Amino acid sequence: MFPVEWQEIRHEDPRANEIHIADVKTPNGVVIEFQHSFLKEPEKSAREVFYKNLHWVVDGIRLPNDLKRFLEEIPDWLTLPIQTRFKFQFPDALLPTAWISRP
Repeated sequence: MFPVEWQEIRHEDPRANEIHIADVKTPNGVVIEFQHSFLKEPEKSAREVFYKNLHWVVDGIRLPNDLKRFLEEIPDWLTLPIQTRFKFQFPDALLPTAWISRP
């Protein structure tokens, strides 16, 4: 979905002696991280500090009860256009707790 030259962009942070690889980095500096598996809080925070303009795309149906919660709130969400946006009054009832406060 993104040009090859935007994908898997390697960055070195000599101050922290770390290497970060952005899943997607646009020419204007927007970084998109796609996350399926569990990620510890220190790693989330390290990425957010390193990339100043980071946006997470998180697999919201990874855990067994996640899909059930989605289907209860939005029964036909799988058939909606990909551009559909949702605003929830109580996101903590629908989204994985570990990701609610992320940018």
